[in-house]
Amino acid sequence: MYECPECKGRVAEINGLYTCTFCGLVVSQVLDYGLVKKASQARYRAKASNVLTTLLVCANTLRLTNDKCIEFFRLLKSTGIRSAEAAAITLFAVSKMEGGYVSLKRACNLLTLHGVDVSYRKSIRALLRTCGKPGFYPSPLKALEVYAKKLGLQGHVVEEAKKIIEKIKPYLGGRDPYLIALAALYIAAGGRFTYYSLSKATGRSVGRLYENVEYMKAILAKK
Repeated sequence: MYECPECKGRVAEINGLYTCTFCGLVVSQVLDYGLVKKASQARYRAKASNVLTTLLVCANTLRLTNDKCIEFFRLLKSTGIRSAEAAAITLFAVSKMEGGYVSLKRACNLLTLHGVDVSYRKSIRALLRTCGKPGFYPSPLKALEVYAKKLGLQGHVVEEAKKIIEKIKPYLGGRDPYLIALAALYIAAGGRFTYYSLSKATGRSVGRLYENVEYMKAILAKK
């Protein structure tokens, strides 16, 4: 079946012309399927390139590292995720990798403002597809390194937080490794931080942080 390079509709020969039966585009008088397919692929590559360019514009706005965004975007694309959704997930994931937080919803809204046709629901579904796959998201100990650097922590507090994470590791389930790491630092710091100061420094929700701290304290109390 021939494929229209404009709308992906079916192209058929009508009165000696290859014409899209959906949008009416006249593709060519003499054109084989291979050429139509190449035109479609070229259009797809151009669209993906435009999304990547917009992704980097958004990354600069959010002060995210371009190289990390490009690497993560390409990793997502290699799994078959559509460019628009891959861009949204990249902003969401890389912001956490660098100790901040951009919600997936905000990432979608920002890309939309810059002309990218991205779906929040499709982005969520695509994100869930990556969960548990190696190379996408860090362990809580790796996430701990991110926040320790962000907050300028080292020594006893960091070592104590590592011990806390090791103790509760069997009970973590599918919890966000970054929230687990931040909660462990909160507990290990012994009052050095408030929920609000950590929230302001990292962009994470006070409520979500509190929830994870209480969950971890309950587990530790049973140890």
